[in-house]
Amino acid sequence: MNILKLKNKKIYLVMALAAGIVAVMLSGFISGSNEPLPQDVPADTMPDCDAIENRLKDIIETIGGVSDVSVFVTYENIGEKKFATIGEETTSQDGTKRNTSLKTQIVTSKTNSGEEPFVSEERLPEVRGVIICAKGVENEEMRLLISDAVSGAMNVPIHRVKVLSKD
Repeated sequence: MNILKLKNKKIYLVMALAAGIVAVMLSGFISGSNEPLPQDVPADTMPDCDAIENRLKDIIETIGGVSDVSVFVTYENIGEKKFATIGEETTSQDGTKRNTSLKTQIVTSKTNSGEEPFVSEERLPEVRGVIICAKGVENEEMRLLISDAVSGAMNVPIHRVKVLSKD
């Protein structure tokens, strides 16, 4: 019985220690501290669509027998960034009227180039479809291999990936 109590105490101690660490990490965020946080992402780092196409092109060109690759990616949206804010909501009642105001401030962090907003959530662009034109993809097996690889890498259904042969 004493062994169970000792194990329970250790579990509670570990949980309390973890909670303390989380509280310390969040205290700088909640207070609106301008100190850079490890997960801070600069506001201008949205994925470059051309860079994605070029990287996909480079990878496909490493497949044996495939050359002269062109890639075109279409997107459902351009993505979205949400910035961390701190603020307060105040409500006042004057007789029968009720007024609510919300004061918020975007949390920023210091960087080498000044202060930048802290990104709390980032949604990457959603890929709608991919077209690949290349030499060396005349046979159906090679086209299927490339379609399957692109589908997995880009998280897009295989029926939205088209691989075409260049003359």
